[in-house]
Amino acid sequence: MFGRKSENAKRLDAAKIDVAAARVRAATIAAGEEAALENAATYAAWRTERDTATADVERLEKLIAALTAGGEAQRQHDAEEALRRRIDLARKNNAALAERIKIEGSRLSVELKALIRDAAAATLETDAINKLLPDGTPPLLDPNFIARGRPAVPRKDLEEKVLNLWVRETDGSLIGDQDRVTAVDADTGNFVVDKQFRVDCVRRKFRSTTYHPVEYAEIPEHLFANVRLPLFDRQGVDFDGARFITEHVAMLEAEPAKLEKKAARRPTQTELAPVEPYRRLEPDAA
Repeated sequence: MFGRKSENAKRLDAAKIDVAAARVRAATIAAGEEAALENAATYAAWRTERDTATADVERLEKLIAALTAGGEAQRQHDAEEALRRRIDLARKNNAALAERIKIEGSRLSVELKALIRDAAAATLETDAINKLLPDGTPPLLDPNFIARGRPAVPRKDLEEKVLNLWVRETDGSLIGDQDRVTAVDADTGNFVVDKQFRVDCVRRKFRSTTYHPVEYAEIPEHLFANVRLPLFDRQGVDFDGARFITEHVAMLEAEPAKLEKKAARRPTQTELAPVEPYRRLEPDAA
């Protein structure tokens, strides 16, 4: 887009500059017609100069039109060449990606199915062992939970202190804005609402505890539950975890079914189509 200009573009720019100057020169010459009317020789010389200037403007305008047409043709040619190069590159990339889909996709699918199969088998073994553990023995965690879950964390107190705060004298409820209360003495105080109502307050002790709250366990779904894998060398689904249970996944075959090498027989059909318009016979013709 910002590359160097072509030779045609340079010539077009120069021609535009020249035609602008030629138009100014022709207009200047045309303005001298009245002064040239004094005698025939002067007028003839003026007409010759005017015609030359006018012809030069016409020449330059035609040159600009020709260069513009040539530039458009060149741009069209360049655009077509760029599109052809883009098509060739896309075709090459698509062919390479098709091979990667078939080869790398199939390999990754086998590896992933082997992983979820082993995880499912380990989960079954972990569940079986946990059922045999004596009371009080911490249960084993299966690999899926270790990798993707999070155990519960109990509350942990960090700091505790006693605060002496203002409360309503009538019901002991805490005053939200402690600075609003004016102390009468060490244990009593009050504040005024809307310059009319006085709220009497007293001091009350509170225990303030800073802590980390309880964090509940995050138990992930089975590793295979959300896995859905296509067949990478043909259409169809190779594995859909939503349709399996753990026992089935633990016995999963990692390798997909082999693709038939022989080409499928194409069906053969027959159609009938009229070869000429239908002409209805009149009763008399029968």
